[in-house]
Amino acid sequence: NYKEKENGSCCLERLNMDLCHFSVRSGNHGEDAAAWAKMLLSMYEKYFEKQGWAVTEKTIELSSIPEGIEQCCMTVDGDRKKLDCEAGIHRLVRISPYDPEKRRITCFAAVGLDDYQVTDQMIENKYWEDIVRSYFFYPEKRVKDARNGLIEDDIDKVLDGEIEDFITAELIRRERNAKL
Repeated sequence: NYKEKENGSCCLERLNMDLCHFSVRSGNHGEDAAAWAKMLLSMYEKYFEKQGWAVTEKTIELSSIPEGIEQCCMTVDGDRKKLDCEAGIHRLVRISPYDPEKRRITCFAAVGLDDYQVTDQMIENKYWEDIVRSYFFYPEKRVKDARNGLIEDDIDKVLDGEIEDFITAELIRRERNAKL
């Protein structure tokens, strides 16, 4: 696994393949957050498969609804730099299928990598500096990265595991910041 340098040169940088402990955990808002965590887990599993990364261990704590999870912890033989770009809070905005009044809700799920431990307080307080991405199903469908501003209008593509553009943009942003 390599990435092309930002200037488009043929110099390629080797990324860090390693066994990583990766987790997805639901946040506030009960059923909606549990469903959101399961959607994120599915997105990452599709991404790992597309990358050819193996998941060697996986433990899932189920929620009270079939379409949700409370938490999933797994060991991924993948690229540590790329996975580190995903650690933090992922925000969902949509009309709740669980609310009889069909109100718009905002809920959160957290992604952790190795020593990045997401606490209940971080999720409940919605630490905005830890938000990785916002996924909007309402009023329009789009995904926006809070750190580098990248926007994708095809939310279904993103949820199908097509997140490499977000990861590459974040790696480039981090590289630029390291040079400052």
